[in-house]
Amino acid sequence: MDQNGRTISAGMAPEPAEPGLSSLMFATDVESIAMSHYQPSIGASETVYSASLMGSMMSSSDLYLPCHVNDDETAIPKSVRTTTTTIQSHSQHDKEDEFSSREKKPTFNGNMSRDVAVDVVDDGGHMKETSQATIQTTDHHDDRHSSNNIVDWDAHDPEYPRNWSQTRKVFTAIASSAMILAVSFGSTITANHPPIDLVTNLTVSLWLAGFCLGPVTFGPLSQKHGHRLPTLISLLGLSVFQIPAALGTNPQASLVSQFLSGAFGSGVLVLIPTILDEICPKSLIQKAIVSGMCINLGAVLGPVAGVHTGPLWTSWTVFIVTSSLFVLHLLITPETSSRILLRRKAKQLRLQTGNWALHARSEEETPIKVWRLAFHVYIAKPTLLFLTEPTLFFVTVHILITYAILYLVILTAFPTAFIAQRGWSSQTASLPLISIALGVILGCALFCLFVKTDRKRRPTHAEAKSVLPMMLLGAVMLPISLLWFGWSMNVHWASQTVAGFFVGVGVILVFVAGTGYLYHVFDDQRVNSAIAAHLVVRSLVGASVPLWAGRLFDQLSVQWASSAMALVCAVMILVPVVLMNLGLRLRGRRN
Repeated sequence: MDQNGRTISAGMAPEPAEPGLSSLMFATDVESIAMSHYQPSIGASETVYSASLMGSMMSSSDLYLPCHVNDDETAIPKSVRTTTTTIQSHSQHDKEDEFSSREKKPTFNGNMSRDVAVDVVDDGGHMKETSQATIQTTDHHDDRHSSNNIVDWDAHDPEYPRNWSQTRKVFTAIASSAMILAVSFGSTITANHPPIDLVTNLTVSLWLAGFCLGPVTFGPLSQKHGHRLPTLISLLGLSVFQIPAALGTNPQASLVSQFLSGAFGSGVLVLIPTILDEICPKSLIQKAIVSGMCINLGAVLGPVAGVHTGPLWTSWTVFIVTSSLFVLHLLITPETSSRILLRRKAKQLRLQTGNWALHARSEEETPIKVWRLAFHVYIAKPTLLFLTEPTLFFVTVHILITYAILYLVILTAFPTAFIAQRGWSSQTASLPLISIALGVILGCALFCLFVKTDRKRRPTHAEAKSVLPMMLLGAVMLPISLLWFGWSMNVHWASQTVAGFFVGVGVILVFVAGTGYLYHVFDDQRVNSAIAAHLVVRSLVGASVPLWAGRLFDQLSVQWASSAMALVCAVMILVPVVLMNLGLRLRGRRN
């Protein structure tokens, strides 16, 4: 009911317009509805719209839509209640026209606009002029995408992994590092058990071959379900498939179990760097240090533990370690994926506030099937990057050769030198491998000291090539230490042990600096694909080493086999040298 006592009801046509007032007829295709007979009521503040449907299917009589009186005292048909119009008259006539000067114009907030023709008629119904009007529309349901409804982290939100306490961060980093160490430890624990035959070598090869499945399976899972669930699946699968190998029913079952254990364990190699990135966003070098040290240290310590536990307990040892880490991760380690945590926070806020438009930004993304994500990000894109990016290609080749050298030394060179040549027992011959482990630890400490000094010297300008001097140092150290090891066969055993120490230093410097360089060079959208390509190629080459390393040393002897390895490593010195001088040109970037 208006102020004059008249009732506005659904389906009721408005009264004819009073003389002296203009009527507007809209010709537009917005929802195929034209609004006409614009008429303010006499003495009333309400405005009534009536609409007539246009088109050949409609009769000539007007169809009046039900009306709704808004809080701002404007009556709008229900069919167009969620949209309003902004009319901009471009008439060249009198500026005091009722249409342009006294109309109360409701406005739209949207971005969709249409230019329509507006016929202005006089009191007698004759057309005076045709003007242009712009109708801007928006659907009020799009308020969900307003920035006010996006849930994000507060500056000091305690649930944000980057705002955790230092103690919690350190504990998470240590637990994550232990997982990488356990996976790498399990890959070599069965090595060096006499007799060293094809089955013994295949257990190592199949475990390393299983690493190739990690990026394809656990990479997409982490983007869909966060970090905690895929990590639990990885540790659980690794533990379970050690049981058939431990029972030792037949060699075929043991070999299949080793491959599946490596495939599940590879999830840890993929997920842990992303976990470290969530709690320490600027720790590109730290991620490389943790991953590199644990991978190489576990591979070195595996044979030492394996020969002392005995062949019957090697798989049970891995089962005990990995199942303990699974329980620890299940009970203590929280979710670290900010995507998943923000979705949970948005859901909780929706329940608390009743505002169902609240959402995390990741919920606006178009859902992608896991298999399509795996193929695009972890198969097609890594292959393309590896074949088209010279930087990724040469750094990966250098690291995989270094990785192969490490497995050659610990699986073949040391056992041949100390067991076959010097006549030591397998338990005693495994002890010199500790020198390589000490070299790995010292190399990491040396790299950390270099990075800390470099950041003090250039605190605001971190360059990718800043890690290349350490990569060059490791590349130079490797061929020298390999020649030292090989040609110390006829002198005291301590000489070869010290040479093994410098082999460990050289390996870790190349490994960590090369991986850190890749983290620096590739942006967030390509770094996962680049690391996936690097991991797959490195694992394939590492898996092939046990199958031909023994024959190499049998045919060439320790001296000449070590010299051959030193020659290959000497050629690889060119990689950091070229990157230091031509890295920007190879990456297609300007200084």
